[in-house]
Amino acid sequence: MAAFIVVLVWMVLAFFAATLLPPSQRSLGPMAELLERLFHQDRYGEAVDFLLPHLEFIDRAQNRGLWTQRTHDWLAGNRIVDVEALLAERKKANRLRESRRFLRPLAKLFPSGNHAQENTERILNSMYLTRQFMDYVALQRPSVAGMLVTLDAHQRYDFSNRLLHSLISVPGSRLYEELERNAKYDGMGDSLVVGHNFILRAYFGNARVAELLGAWKPVGDYLISEIRRADQARLNGRSDDFDKGRWNDPIAVGVAYFDLMIRSASHRPIGAVGYPAFHN
Repeated sequence: MAAFIVVLVWMVLAFFAATLLPPSQRSLGPMAELLERLFHQDRYGEAVDFLLPHLEFIDRAQNRGLWTQRTHDWLAGNRIVDVEALLAERKKANRLRESRRFLRPLAKLFPSGNHAQENTERILNSMYLTRQFMDYVALQRPSVAGMLVTLDAHQRYDFSNRLLHSLISVPGSRLYEELERNAKYDGMGDSLVVGHNFILRAYFGNARVAELLGAWKPVGDYLISEIRRADQARLNGRSDDFDKGRWNDPIAVGVAYFDLMIRSASHRPIGAVGYPAFHN
């Protein structure tokens, strides 16, 4: 009985430690290895549930935003230099750099975080570059696809291009569903995009995201190729059943996509906060 109570208490403590204590830089290596194993076994749902609570931490570690990384870089003089400020006040910047020279040995007291940064690259590369995972989140977990688009990771640019091309090229995909659902909703300003349209909200909730990722290009390129292949007589002629097949037609859906993009940008200034960065 005593042994059972000891094991039970240990399990409870382990559970709270795993769920309440934040991950450390050392935990990123095992996290990367576990994620790669889950991906190898096509267990994408478990991988998402495992990583979702730690996305913000992973994002900060990749961008050297952890306090130990920032402290090390500041003491070592490795912070990114503002070139314009440096040119404008070169003498002042040089004096500041010289005055901090004696602080550089103190940087050894703080971990550089280079290994943590490398492990976060492994984690993010697995998520952003695996085609099967992209297909999974686009179909099963669109909220996660929206988060990956808005995450401050350099891998998101290629991911966004492949995601949008994949979605627009498959009639009936999540993008088609969200555009049809959004067309039935008449809102203004902050409510222009329906909240549970996760992919549309990721791009158009903040016009800056669509601008940075070039959200028009993969969709526009696909529409151009579709128009060139399409029957010109059908495109220019009258369609009696347009409303019936509208939301399965790539060209009609593409027009709705660009219409929403333009209206969202006009109602929301670039940089306005829209999609919650780490919301499931």
